[in-house]
Amino acid sequence: MVRLTYEQRRLVIVEAGLAVARRDGLLAVTHENVAERCRIDTSVGTVRRYFSSKVLLWRAVADAEPTGELRREHWEYLS
Repeated sequence: MVRLTYEQRRLVIVEAGLAVARRDGLLAVTHENVAERCRIDTSVGTVRRYFSSKVLLWRAVADAEPTGELRREHWEYLS
């Protein structure tokens, strides 16, 4: 088993969040949905350690989305 660095694990979580947002919208990005979607076994607790609130998770996902569409569509949740 390979151990991921902090940044590698964070990237896995954010990529999973992007996948959830693209499929179901930003409001569907929850700690639970992201943990289920991670390509590497990741618990809900791990997602919460990296992003202690849903808003922090949403911001990271919106920042990673290259077109800026998530940020434009959901700015009221991200401020």
